[in-house]
Amino acid sequence: MQRKSRTFGQALAGFLAGAALLMAGGSANADVVYSFTANSSYSGFGTGAFSFTVPTFISTPDYIPLASLDSCTTSLGTCGSPQGFLSMSGYDTVGFRPDEFSTVYYYFDAGVFSQFGTFETVLFGTEQHGTLTISSVDAQEVPEPASIALAAIALCAVGAARRRSAKP
Repeated sequence: MQRKSRTFGQALAGFLAGAALLMAGGSANADVVYSFTANSSYSGFGTGAFSFTVPTFISTPDYIPLASLDSCTTSLGTCGSPQGFLSMSGYDTVGFRPDEFSTVYYYFDAGVFSQFGTFETVLFGTEQHGTLTISSVDAQEVPEPASIALAAIALCAVGAARRRSAKP
């Protein structure tokens, strides 16, 4: 049995098909959701909660404007802006603004802003307690137009090579 040698067109079609598969099979993106709940028995601090979604973990001090929050509720009326994520005195700290005039700080162990899980405040006991939940949500992966075009070219090249090899 004699083995047929590959033509340049068949080799090119195989290469393009492989490249299209590699480009289309990109890694899944996951957004990071921060959800915070505050419960303070101190006069004027009240209770509240907010959440927001970002593409990556918060790694530096950041202030999240009210318009960027997915939700925000407070027992004092309207949430203030911005909500802060800071590093203070060796703690990861959430600065919650339950109104436009005050900021209440909730302290968590250092490093919690960059990992998934549910975390409780470490200072002030039950008088000023907060819970921070950090989770992921899968973002819809949409192929790039160039990837779709490359896949179409690869399919055409494979079809042309098969048609050419089928002719006597």
